[in-house]
Amino acid sequence: MKNFNSNKIYQVYIIIILMILSGSSVFSQSRKNIRLSGTMKELKDGDSIKLVRYQYQFLSAGLENQIIAYAIVKNNSFSFDIELIGNIERCRLYLPERLGALGWDDGILESGCDLSLAIKNNQLVFSKKGAAIVNYHNLLDSIYNSNVAGINWQGGMMEKNMEIIKKTIQAIQATDGQNPRYMTQAFSAVRLQKTIGLVSILYSIAYINKGAAQEYMRKIDTDLYDRYIKPLSSNKDLVNIPSASWISLVASRYGSIFKRNHNKSERLTKVEKDNEYIAYLKDNFKGQILSQLIAAFIYYNRQADTFTTNYITSITKDIDFSRYQNLLKGIQKFSPGTVIPEFTLTDTSGNEVPLSQFKGNVLVLDFWFTGCGACAIAYKILDPIIKGFEGQPVKLISISRDSKLHLWLKSIHGGLYTDPKHINLSGGKQGDSHPLFRYLQVSGYPTIIIIDKNGKIIGSPRKLVSDQGSDLKNKIEKALNNNL
Repeated sequence: MKNFNSNKIYQVYIIIILMILSGSSVFSQSRKNIRLSGTMKELKDGDSIKLVRYQYQFLSAGLENQIIAYAIVKNNSFSFDIELIGNIERCRLYLPERLGALGWDDGILESGCDLSLAIKNNQLVFSKKGAAIVNYHNLLDSIYNSNVAGINWQGGMMEKNMEIIKKTIQAIQATDGQNPRYMTQAFSAVRLQKTIGLVSILYSIAYINKGAAQEYMRKIDTDLYDRYIKPLSSNKDLVNIPSASWISLVASRYGSIFKRNHNKSERLTKVEKDNEYIAYLKDNFKGQILSQLIAAFIYYNRQADTFTTNYITSITKDIDFSRYQNLLKGIQKFSPGTVIPEFTLTDTSGNEVPLSQFKGNVLVLDFWFTGCGACAIAYKILDPIIKGFEGQPVKLISISRDSKLHLWLKSIHGGLYTDPKHINLSGGKQGDSHPLFRYLQVSGYPTIIIIDKNGKIIGSPRKLVSDQGSDLKNKIEKALNNNL
């Protein structure tokens, strides 16, 4: 069997994962329990196997969204007894590093379907009832990848792109008659996942390239909506999709078809632009789909300085957010204006350093890791801005997720991501599992968060690269003036 750790073709501008049934049940009564196990001679007693699932499947795979479990190998075997949050979930399985690329990067766990893994010819093979959905997912991957390779991403040949998408969707939908088992909920959800991703491609190309590509999409939007989007949005299995791009489809369609192009005389603030998108969602969607779309929008803007508790409350008013109360609480706990709790990080000598030690200064927290190209670009912008506040109570605290000390120290002295003159701290051996990373929901790098002199969170700077740090500088100046 082909190694399931497949390389994905770039699909859409915004990459996210989609919806999952909510709720939980008592372990002994639930039909949502499955066992994921494996016996492999390549494993050694004491090896640790890591399983990652996601609390909210329509969000990215950020640390704050992960449900992590570990199994210790004994007699070349491991086992996870799992109570799924919904009927279908997406997961990732990590085997020991010495086994190379072997792992399960886009796993599908289905209610009631136990799954067993083994290694054969240096590839993962699957057995037991759950293997059927694995094999089906692999089949659709092959159909998808073989067709999408011909897509033109530069905005030209949109008619050809459309023909490729239609042909691929037809091929995927045709698989539902190949086996009666393919008509069940899990298989329907995986077909929907691929179909949504395919339609998203067209709108994403138009969103990125604009011009002729956007004009073409405007002409065919009504037909595309009636043929695919409307049936998708009313499909009862939409809420069961384990990973896809429904929210990306909505966002890219809005961005390429409906988003207003404001001229210089009517430039809108971020809040005004955000309110336009929220109004679009409320006008076009309802029920659980609307709740999840807005929940995702809040999540992906959670570090913006405009997303205060009051603003979040205003845009969720009159919407059923009962499924996402924990998500909102997690976001609101570090919304702008809240005081950051006490955390300690590790310095280069291995000492524990409390953040409160720097109270009285405006802090710019820069989260990075060795090998992060975007982090190096951000530092080139950050460094001169911080130097410009020399003599004032402004400090750059460079926080690395590197868990290997020698690698971190080499990067500090290398000057790409930081410099010895700055305050250099890390998550220590915990890396990005450190409580501060999880509390601030650091899921992408670099992440830059500004703290005022009283320990209150200001938020993240907007468009650091495109505005060359102008917003960051303004936020620091404002924080200094407000706390004189």
